[in-house]
Amino acid sequence: MTMPFTRIRLSRMAKEQIRAWALPDDILKQVYLHLTEVLPNDPEHNLTRESSAFEGMVTEFTRRDRYTKGREHVFAFLIVFGADEETLVVQRGAYTCEDSET
Repeated sequence: MTMPFTRIRLSRMAKEQIRAWALPDDILKQVYLHLTEVLPNDPEHNLTRESSAFEGMVTEFTRRDRYTKGREHVFAFLIVFGADEETLVVQRGAYTCEDSET
């Protein structure tokens, strides 16, 4: 079992990307909740090694838009481990908004 990380740091690039996506408030809260609470408390189940969206460790998650039926917000963030072995650093992200046919 992997120990939880005690700190999360979002790079300037990640913060700017998230801001530029102009997400609905409830989705924005869910993104920060995932990055700052879910990910560091269970990195073993929230990180995978990828080479498609980014090369390295990635956390990917989807959130349903509760105001627009059939809309999903899909996120992927590149994560690196801090030198202190207690910090996860969110380097950058990718975002898509998908509307399903209903």
